[in-house]
Amino acid sequence: MPSRFRTLVGSWFGLVTLMIWVVGTPAHAQLPTTELHWLFPAGAKAGSTVDLRVGGGNQEEATQLVFSHPGIRAAIKTAPVNEFLPEPVPQFGQFTVTVADDVPAGIYDVWLVGRFGVSNVKSFMVSHWEELVDDGSNHSLQQAREVTVGTVVNGILDARQLDYYRVHLPAGARLLVDCWAQRLDSRANATLVLFDSRGRELARNLDYAGYDPFLDFTAPAEGDYVIAVYDFYFAGGNDFFYRLAFHQGPHVDSVFPIAGLAGTETTFEILGRGLPGGNAAEQWVLDGISLEKSALRVVLPKEQIGSQVFTRLLPSAASVEQIALPVPGTVPVGVGISPVPVVLEQEPNSQAEQAQMLHIPCEVNGRFYPELDTDWFQFEAKKGDRYIIEVISQRITGTTDPFILIQRVTTDAQGNVSATIVAEVDDPPNRANFIGRTFDYLTDDPEYEFVVPEDGMYRILVRDQAEPHAKDPRRVYRLQIRPPMPDFRVYGCPEQVKVDNNNQVRFASLVLRRQDVCWMKVVVDRRDGFRGEVTIEAQGLPEGVHCRPVILDSNQSEAWLAFEASAQAAPWVGPIAVTGRALIEGQEVTRPLQPASIVWGTGNVQQERPEFRLTRQLYLSVIGDMAPAAVVAGEDQVYETSLGGTVEIPVKLLRRDDFKEALKFTAQNIPNELKPADINIAADASEATLKVAVTNNNAKPGVYTFYLRADSKSKLVRHPEAVARIEQQLKQIAERIAAFEEELKQAAAAVEQAAAAQKAAAEKIMQAEQAVTLLEKMVAEAKAAAEQAAAQAQKAREASAGQPDDAALAEAATTAQKEADQAARRHAELEKQLSEARGALTEARRIEEQARADQERAAQARKNLEETLKRANEAKAALDKQAADIRKANQPGNVNVAILSAPIRLRIHPSPLALRLPDAPQRTARGQSVSVPVRVERRFGFAGAVELAVQLPQGTQGLKVENVTLPADQQEANLVIETAAEAPAGQIPLTIQAKAKFNNFNVQSDGNLVLEIVP
Repeated sequence: MPSRFRTLVGSWFGLVTLMIWVVGTPAHAQLPTTELHWLFPAGAKAGSTVDLRVGGGNQEEATQLVFSHPGIRAAIKTAPVNEFLPEPVPQFGQFTVTVADDVPAGIYDVWLVGRFGVSNVKSFMVSHWEELVDDGSNHSLQQAREVTVGTVVNGILDARQLDYYRVHLPAGARLLVDCWAQRLDSRANATLVLFDSRGRELARNLDYAGYDPFLDFTAPAEGDYVIAVYDFYFAGGNDFFYRLAFHQGPHVDSVFPIAGLAGTETTFEILGRGLPGGNAAEQWVLDGISLEKSALRVVLPKEQIGSQVFTRLLPSAASVEQIALPVPGTVPVGVGISPVPVVLEQEPNSQAEQAQMLHIPCEVNGRFYPELDTDWFQFEAKKGDRYIIEVISQRITGTTDPFILIQRVTTDAQGNVSATIVAEVDDPPNRANFIGRTFDYLTDDPEYEFVVPEDGMYRILVRDQAEPHAKDPRRVYRLQIRPPMPDFRVYGCPEQVKVDNNNQVRFASLVLRRQDVCWMKVVVDRRDGFRGEVTIEAQGLPEGVHCRPVILDSNQSEAWLAFEASAQAAPWVGPIAVTGRALIEGQEVTRPLQPASIVWGTGNVQQERPEFRLTRQLYLSVIGDMAPAAVVAGEDQVYETSLGGTVEIPVKLLRRDDFKEALKFTAQNIPNELKPADINIAADASEATLKVAVTNNNAKPGVYTFYLRADSKSKLVRHPEAVARIEQQLKQIAERIAAFEEELKQAAAAVEQAAAAQKAAAEKIMQAEQAVTLLEKMVAEAKAAAEQAAAQAQKAREASAGQPDDAALAEAATTAQKEADQAARRHAELEKQLSEARGALTEARRIEEQARADQERAAQARKNLEETLKRANEAKAALDKQAADIRKANQPGNVNVAILSAPIRLRIHPSPLALRLPDAPQRTARGQSVSVPVRVERRFGFAGAVELAVQLPQGTQGLKVENVTLPADQQEANLVIETAAEAPAGQIPLTIQAKAKFNNFNVQSDGNLVLEIVP
């Protein structure tokens, strides 16, 4: 890995360029695909549930997160139901993630799925520690956040800021602080600093694992200690997320050996800190600290194809056979599987005279340790033997740059030893052509095919050129010396076909629109001289999606694999498989594709390199959009012709209704000597013919896979679902507002009705009060009259009683009594009327009170409705603004599109002629002749004359053969072979040649025939 110093200037310029590019991604007028730039938090504890946010480009309708472990699941969050929009509203970009308690600690892949399909990959880490999410309020020593040992903090670095954490440690306590950032696909180039409580720096670290730092600290005294983390370039933002683990172990630094023989039980030594059952390993020192060691015994599988991804691996690691070694309590580490026995480097071997003796074939596992270490090995070999000498180091460490020197060692008669250089091997010959490319799967590890020139002793020097002064036991290597094992591996990575310029690398994933084609670059890594044809095929595709197999000829290592979706293909997302198939030594073998994904793109590869890594799975998605146009070039078949021939392939353009552009299609990925003329399809046309004429004298036979491409513009509505959804929401809120307005009218009417009722009740109270007042007066008068009449009646009775015989007094008493009774009745009647009047008054007052309450309630209801209507109108105004923004953002706009065909496969034969000769030897006697029937099959439209001739073995005498010209209308002829009397007896192999001109191209086809001459 390059040092920070060497990348500082480039990183500053690249960071500015990349930030501009990322911010401007939506403005790039291309057909969009979902991009996942970051997720936060980037991990969780097993058995927990966390809220997670994502960010990136083209994330409309992003409703799914897909993880590589089935025990990690995500559900999109929704907003609560409100009074105006009854349906829950998805909160795009926010998820609730649940991690099952049986998910092992480790790093897993995650993809985001949205309207524009499945995204590129990112990492998600599962731990067994407690987890915290930093709130960003700890940018000073005084604001340091309290944490405890056994905790992981999830944070995001802000530009020009440090995040501080405080931990209390007893005297002598050991604290390990591990920062995970680059290893989780973060942009952060983190640095760790440890202070005491007074702010004095006690420790600092950077670049422990890639750009990720690590601290191992033992407290000199009890107290509070503060750890700060920041970006080395003081950059920041959501892309600069990190996980900071505060713990006391276990922590693995290295495993040795780093490989074992396939199918054997192997003991691996674990070097690290806080290892369960670990013992001191004082001879192994890293950053001035002695490590511990423990052992783990594992049975390795008999065969392992490719790398089981267990952490962030560079594309070059795809060629290394590895499995995940489960170390309890930690993220799994990788160990290799070797096809030959493994031996360990034995020190001292730093001098040529100390070379360690090897018995080949074998693999040596060694370390570039301590600093300036060089290792020598020697072995005996026999002349003519062939061996592959290969170093595997940079692919597994990411930091070394091995070099090997091969010498032949001889000893003269006097015992003097001398060494002659056989080879010096550094990077692969074409390494420089791949550095900075979009998908760099090559390595800095050297490989050499060694053909033993003479019997004897040979010596190999292995050394590191990257950082020879480093004292780091993690700088390991595997030196293999083995016979050639012809084989191949297949790698693949989705790439954007349409970019603004050749220096740009954009996020890419396999996203198919209906009636469209998406592409993935496939690489065949040929090993140990394998040169056979390889057929690349896809499996597990959904209905409506097809992938034509691609054939790579012996001289080809790269191809484009195309996935085609029909117009009826349904939306889908899921993992698919891609395999390579070939014959090796007569046996058919199949190798799975190792997928990779882009981690970070770049606006200019000259200033900032893109980042890629391996992934566990390859995901494909089909979205509901229809491609603007699709070109169908020929059938799903291998077209065939020969040198001199011409192939005509029908081309049909399928247009979306609104796509009326004229297009010019150019053949891509085909050598210039075969490249056909461009074909033009007018705006009102849909068909054309592609003609491939193999008439260039530099054309070569072989299998070619190419495709047609036209660049154009198309109308794109980015997010019609959002428009439809906002329109539906506007409709719903408008309906609610109309309902509120109607209710308000009714409420106003109810207020008026209640006011009228209250007024009527008040009038009745007044009338009742008047009636009560009048009746009270009348009752009083009637009472007085009744009392007076009763008194007079009493006097009249008394008078009559005094003079019982006085009839007049008796009559007067009777009259007075009648008048008194009548007055009493009058009084009672008025009392009754008064009581009824008072009851009526009470009822009138009750009715008036009820009417007043009804009026108040109606008024309050009207006020509430007015307030609700005001809120609804405010909500509608906000929704109107949002709708206007959404409509504006979704106005049809021109986008640049690349319209590509599915691969066209073309096999070019050396000749259009096929000779058919007798299988049995043709017998004749000396001095006689024999007529040999020859049949010539004409293929690929060839109809010209053919000249037949016989090629005699060198030195042959006594034979005479006249050439025969086969006319254009004939397929059969006889070659007459005359033998002289002195012709040698026995069988003579003859070569029959058929020569012709095919479109002015000289073509030839040869066949073998045996002539047997009897005495």
